Amino acid sequence: MISPKKMWARTCWQLGMDLGFWLSVGFLTGSVAAASERNDVFPPYNITMKMNVFNVLWEWSPLIDGANCTVFYTSIMSAGKGNMKELSFKNIHPNCTHEVENIDLNGFIPFKVEAGCKDKTQVKLVNMSVEVLSGNPKTAVRDFSCVWYDYEYINCTWHPGTEAPPKANYSLFYWLKSQSSDMALKPVHPMIFEEFLETGKVCHHYNYKDGTSIGCYFEYQQLYNLEDSEEMQIVVTDRLQKHIRPFVSYVKVYQIVQLSPPTITNISWTENALSVIWTVAKGKIKDLNFEVIITDITNGKHKEFKLTGINSKEFPDIYPYADYTVKVRGRIREILGSYPWSEWSKEETCKGKDSGRTTSLTLLILIPIILTVLAIFLVICMKRLKYIICPPIPDPGKVLKKSFGDPNTFQHFIKRRYEKVNVWNMAQKEEVCSVISVEPTTCSSQTE
Repeated sequence: MISPKKMWARTCWQLGMDLGFWLSVGFLTGSVAAASERNDVFPPYNITMKMNVFNVLWEWSPLIDGANCTVFYTSIMSAGKGNMKELSFKNIHPNCTHEVENIDLNGFIPFKVEAGCKDKTQVKLVNMSVEVLSGNPKTAVRDFSCVWYDYEYINCTWHPGTEAPPKANYSLFYWLKSQSSDMALKPVHPMIFEEFLETGKVCHHYNYKDGTSIGCYFEYQQLYNLEDSEEMQIVVTDRLQKHIRPFVSYVKVYQIVQLSPPTITNISWTENALSVIWTVAKGKIKDLNFEVIITDITNGKHKEFKLTGINSKEFPDIYPYADYTVKVRGRIREILGSYPWSEWSKEETCKGKDSGRTTSLTLLILIPIILTVLAIFLVICMKRLKYIICPPIPDPGKVLKKSFGDPNTFQHFIKRRYEKVNVWNMAQKEEVCSVISVEPTTCSSQTE
């Protein structure tokens, strides 16, 4: 049971609301009446916003027209990154709308609508700014990009938000615009993307770093019959952690198709030109643009050539008596828009026509120089070479002395070793026989 005090408070609040409403109506009626007298133009009111993943719709209602002129409305909405799309309405019926596609939804969406007379003498303007994503902006992924390699698979990569929690489980959802005709426009509210995610396709093949997903690629089956003219909307978010902010990216498929680097298969010199042949990946690729860079190894100067629809070329303006490096890159021909270039091919080297002759001339110059240096070296070292080639005959005395040492020293050694042996140089006794006659000889012993 409601207490009398609460009953009285509710009654006072209701009376206040009723009084405010009637005062507003009276003020609005008076303003309109006064405006009718002054021919004023009133701004639109009751402005609302609806959206799906591709479109944003603004609606407003015109106030009672009190101006004695033809009133028209002009609305301007930012499509993201400074690209403003303007749409003017004249003689608008009460349900005024402005619908825009491909808007950057990651920040605030500015919108303004103005009412004015045809002669622009009176204008009333309303400015609004709406943010459709919830969560901490620094938890959303950054550096997001996608590449469709050779029409085979799409690989998307990103970096975790600067304030994202460890091991954030980012998941990628996507929609094709050709299949979005049944997507209803819904009034904007903080959890609107939770409702949209139920209708999107999910990428299943993720790459991880430190437990956090940093990329995902689409299977071939998911891309079957995907055309260059297709448009995609991609959302990367963590559905389990509500404070992580979703990241939304709008992609035109032709802007992400990238070829694999070409492969140079042959480089050769013809009679008057340098011939280069290369190959590219096979598939549904049709007309291609190529860029060839030929660089002189000696001075680093290079020439660039842009080609269309061919994978071989003879370049006649190349000086044939030098060495060069050649590299090639390609992209799909600009039919729908600007396709990205592939990576450069591996550099290949081509020798100049006179490379063998130059080597021979170099050897002819270096060989005499080397021989001259060797001759000077031989003259300086001739004495040593003489002893090496024609050694002198050794002196036997010197050889014996060198081999056995000084005789006196040798005798002293023997004396110390064998004391009983007389090794001193003493005078020897000789027998001298004098021949006097035929008679028997008398011998005497003499000492020298």
